[in-house]
Amino acid sequence: MKKLILIITLFCTSLCVKAYQYQGNQTSDISNMTLAEKVQYIRQIKPFVFSKESKDKINSPEFIHILASHKQDKKYPDQYYAAQTNYKSFETNYLYPLFTKHFKIMYMYGVQEQDNIRIIYYYNVLGKLQMLDFIYGNYPNYPYFSKKYKTSGKLIESSYYPDKDTQIKFNDKGTSAEILINEKLTDKIKS
Repeated sequence: MKKLILIITLFCTSLCVKAYQYQGNQTSDISNMTLAEKVQYIRQIKPFVFSKESKDKINSPEFIHILASHKQDKKYPDQYYAAQTNYKSFETNYLYPLFTKHFKIMYMYGVQEQDNIRIIYYYNVLGKLQMLDFIYGNYPNYPYFSKKYKTSGKLIESSYYPDKDTQIKFNDKGTSAEILINEKLTDKIKS
């Protein structure tokens, strides 16, 4: 387990350096950009998010070990109930509940362990692992990016966070991007 954490730390450190190098070109006020400027901005960050180190499918022994050790929420149903009542944390873990838009019913919840904040594990309402979110770059500071994978190892989406209010979400191939400001969709752009 220590070897796994060391490998993830080294990989994330190398991406942190890239994130730090990229910081100089940041424009945090996306809401005031024209559509052409937004397209240009997306083109600038896309190579950063989809670098040579990034993968659209993970099947490494480390990933398989992570899946095996987290396939069921170890603190279920306590974390489920805490997330459902909108607790931000439970014992030593941060919680991220996901609710349906209209009926506000929780359909999934994320668990981020304080001793490894670079991975968020998403569980369904029965406590079964559904997807993982690997966080890279300057996290918990900005900018940083994340890659969300299914338990099969297939990439679902990649997101770039230039600041706390803005998210640029790419599809699995990086062919389209959505700009969300304060969790509201403002633009869809082919990249």
